[in-house]
Amino acid sequence: MSDVLLGQTIASHYRFDAHMGEGTFARVYRVHDTRRSVDLAAKVLRPEIAHDPHLVKRFRREGEVLSRLQHPNIVRYYDLIEADDLVFILMDYVPGETLQTTLYNLGRPLTPYESLEFLKPLTAALNFAHNENVIHRDLKPANILLHRNGSLFVTDFGIARLLDDPGMLSTLGLAMGTPIYMAPEQILDEGITAETDIYSLGVILYQMLTGLVPFGGQHPAAQGSTVSERITYEHLYISPAPMRRHEARIPDAVDEVVLQCLAKKPSSRPKSARSVYEAMAEALGAPPLETDSIISSELNIASVPDELRLPEVSQFVKSPTIEPSHNTDTDDTEPVPVIADVAKPPTAEITPVGLHPERLRDTTRSSHQEITVIATPKLGFDTYIASPRPPITASPTLPSFTPPSGPNSPTQFSTPIEMVPHAKNTPNYWMWGVVTGALVLFSCAAIALYILNPFGNGGRNAGTDENFPSVTPMPITSGAVTPSPATLANVGILPTDDIGLSGQKVAFASRRSGNLDIYTVNPDGSDVQKITQDPDLQETGPAWSPDGTRIAFYAYEGASGNGDIYVMNADGSDIINLTNSPSDDDRYVTWSPDGSRLAFHSNRPGEVDGSRDFEIYVYSFETNEVVQITFNDTFDLGPDWSPDGSLIAFHRLERNKYRIYAIRPDGTGGRLLSPDDSGDAYFPTWSPDGSSIAFHVDEGSFFQIYLMDVDGSNVRPLMEAIFDDQFPDWSSDGSRIVFQRDQQGVVGVYVYGLVDGGVSEIMKPLGDFLPDWH
Repeated sequence: MSDVLLGQTIASHYRFDAHMGEGTFARVYRVHDTRRSVDLAAKVLRPEIAHDPHLVKRFRREGEVLSRLQHPNIVRYYDLIEADDLVFILMDYVPGETLQTTLYNLGRPLTPYESLEFLKPLTAALNFAHNENVIHRDLKPANILLHRNGSLFVTDFGIARLLDDPGMLSTLGLAMGTPIYMAPEQILDEGITAETDIYSLGVILYQMLTGLVPFGGQHPAAQGSTVSERITYEHLYISPAPMRRHEARIPDAVDEVVLQCLAKKPSSRPKSARSVYEAMAEALGAPPLETDSIISSELNIASVPDELRLPEVSQFVKSPTIEPSHNTDTDDTEPVPVIADVAKPPTAEITPVGLHPERLRDTTRSSHQEITVIATPKLGFDTYIASPRPPITASPTLPSFTPPSGPNSPTQFSTPIEMVPHAKNTPNYWMWGVVTGALVLFSCAAIALYILNPFGNGGRNAGTDENFPSVTPMPITSGAVTPSPATLANVGILPTDDIGLSGQKVAFASRRSGNLDIYTVNPDGSDVQKITQDPDLQETGPAWSPDGTRIAFYAYEGASGNGDIYVMNADGSDIINLTNSPSDDDRYVTWSPDGSRLAFHSNRPGEVDGSRDFEIYVYSFETNEVVQITFNDTFDLGPDWSPDGSLIAFHRLERNKYRIYAIRPDGTGGRLLSPDDSGDAYFPTWSPDGSSIAFHVDEGSFFQIYLMDVDGSNVRPLMEAIFDDQFPDWSSDGSRIVFQRDQQGVVGVYVYGLVDGGVSEIMKPLGDFLPDWH
């Protein structure tokens, strides 16, 4: 079947106007019905199917069932036409694009409220079909169409039922495809019910809300020699990670709804598509469905951001910018056989396999224009940029941290942190005595451990020298920072009425020009300059060199990809790719105080076990070498070098919580700083005098910036604010803190004055983030 069909009229009144795409069993065209003067979509069956009377009969019988699905959110099936040696299925033509393409182009996860707007018509369609005893069997973003007017349609109902037939697969010469959205019972062929579609719906919700699929074939316990086999194993035996581990803003109640949809047993899932919507609405405080609204439900276009509203593109068109890495769940993906022995239960002896996909590099392009083709199914955008959470892409379920142990002793700070409790306003002296005694005993025990287990001579062993003693920092002090002389002294500045900003600059990342680029601006908002110009690169995470002449940053190609560490002059000239490692994800860079080294986090294969969790690395300008300095089986992220060069602070995932730690640049020594009773703590940054650390904390429904002394004591919120405030950085004199604020969905760069306590935006927020002050 070539495109000689274009311009032809088949069966007397179906004019073939445009070739829209291809799938595993059909080519798709836009046809014009000249009798009714309407456009339709025609799926022209492949010759292997069209010439088999038995299969055509099955299609026709299935069509009779599908013709009953007359619903505003379901693409209508019209007829199966046999004419001129062709067999084609006629359906509604939807001018718009697929949900898959929309999510890819959007470049960020949906908020829970945005996802609810999509969920309403989607569950309406599913609920109607299930009441007609029709199961979709292949629900995925590529089969969800978004009309340019805001309406949502589900397509290909029942088509997968035909392809489930072994005879059909044999005829097509195909095996089962990558099972990203398949329920366990579907994989095991144990019977298909409405709960099968509910499971697929759960995968889609997880993907919309986090930018990741829950089962990507990268869990350390997954078995199989291919991505498809490992995904299959995860569907059957591995529990999905809570979504809040990737997106902290997701309410616990929303997380519970999605995880219930992903239950391994069909009986444990919600009983209907309607109940999924109602549970989500209840979790978000939205009104429940009216009695008849599940029958006809349209996307509320007014509540969806402009960036989600759609251009006029064919429903079946492939996004011209989507590389093969983003098409793993479409009909035209090359099918991959599933694991042969999928019923095999997990055993005690599990060998980690394939923790990271292979990447292919186009060597005809320059070093900073590498094409990345990812075999692992993953939504095509950078979740780190979409939401300022760590770039957790290597494993759907994150391991807990266990401190390494071995023959070498861990290294200690020269001065142990002294634990001094805060007084209460109305103390209970009996209780106080008990607590004080316990703390004294605890401190003595800790000191004894230090003495009996000294940290050694400073030598480093790649697997054993890093150890973080269990020391509980000072409790959090309630209330925001008060700009009194004592407070200001605590952060290394003196109160003054006028602190000059002459010669200072703030660098930040922004999409205000469409591409992700780096900008500079004066602290008063004047002289905004775009300093990166490469349309093939997404540049972000700027960090000023100590002398202010250069900026380090990380960048990647396309809407998603592995980052490399770059450096350029402050005006954007002389850009150099320092790490140039297309198979590794290098991000979030910081300078040593003398400007001779950079620290960053990366998922390079670890020196000890070859695992792909994120660790802290140091790059030397003198030797051009990269050295790993943290060694464990969890995530170490967001390094920041202390002003005296002696320590690097970062945040680590330990026991399912992110905490602030510090370690020496040579990898020796380390200490937990942030308190156990706070929320997840991220991205520490040192004050210019090295006495304080600022960081942001997940408060559950919003992020808030905190300060603490360098020993982990005197933890307090910077402001009493309910916005999403993140990624703080200090002015060079320590008098101000610049940060990123998400206020009602608009992200901008703001400044907090430690002298006067005032907050102001540097410039009009236009999607600006990750500021760095020099």
